[in-house]
Amino acid sequence: MPSCSRLCSAIRTSRCTTIPCRNGPTIPACRCKRAEEERVPAYMIVEVETTDEALMAEYRKHTPGAVAKFGGKFIVRGGTCRTLEGGWTPSRVVVLEFPTFAQAEAFYDSDHYKPILEMRLKAGKSKAILVDGYNG
Repeated sequence: MPSCSRLCSAIRTSRCTTIPCRNGPTIPACRCKRAEEERVPAYMIVEVETTDEALMAEYRKHTPGAVAKFGGKFIVRGGTCRTLEGGWTPSRVVVLEFPTFAQAEAFYDSDHYKPILEMRLKAGKSKAILVDGYNG
């Protein structure tokens, strides 16, 4: 199937349509190279230092359902951590993957996650960032 690198307004819609391509026949917009480039996963990376184990255990019970509700999944959930460079020595690292940056933001800002997040914030110290993945 031919590819089209030009920008098209059709890629911003959720349904697949056909668009004319200057370099050949019409192609499905959802197959347009630009559409594929725009759909990169997003990663939420959280460093956690737990001070209240019981509350953190309760938090961990509620997060899988909340993450899944927004299309996310756990990539890393604790486990062995080895410092390779610098002085960064986190006690626990969690990495979540979401299909898009917008879905990750929707998860974090949602009314569904807010009370769950409060548990984590009360159960220890944490740092969190949200980054775009790479779809190269």
